[in-house]
Amino acid sequence: MRAEVVTFQTAARRLYTASMRQRIDWNDLWRAAKRNADESLSIYGDRLIEGLPDGMPVTPDELVAPDFDMDAALSRLSPLLAPSGGRRRSS
Repeated sequence: MRAEVVTFQTAARRLYTASMRQRIDWNDLWRAAKRNADESLSIYGDRLIEGLPDGMPVTPDELVAPDFDMDAALSRLSPLLAPSGGRRRSS
């Protein structure tokens, strides 16, 4: 999964232009990413961690920055996540 994030971020950084920012619905993109991740996890009988925000938790500029720090972004999310350790197993 981490490799997928790095690959996506590298491609996004290479292809993104500032003029695209106003035409992209960033929160819709985030919601779609959450749905896709949840669906991918369901193959393994797992679910997406609870507590992820409805809106994109990083700014577009942070996401496409050459020095994007995935660990820092994840650390920013950790206070919002389910206190039980997160993932919900499918029943």
